Amino acid sequence: MPMTMGYWDIHGLAHAIYLLLEYTYSSYKEKKYRMGDAPDYDRSQWLNEKFRLGLDFPNLQKRRRFGKTFWRTSLYTTA
Repeated sequence: MPMTMGYWDIHGLAHAIYLLLEYTYSSYKEKKYRMGDAPDYDRSQWLNEKFRLGLDFPNLQKRRRFGKTFWRTSLYTTA
């Protein structure tokens, strides 16, 4: 079963992730969410689906490694 790569329908912002998926020959399907026009930037398409995905924390990245689940809570790490 392929994973789903969902992101906003914005040119180029998720391109690095798509390159990585292709490079690793990962099976995935693409889901793009439409954002409304300025100044309101309607996000209802994403917000209507966000909490129905069955994710514990839909705003955090979830990784499964070695039978354990890890939540990524920070984009950057400090040394």
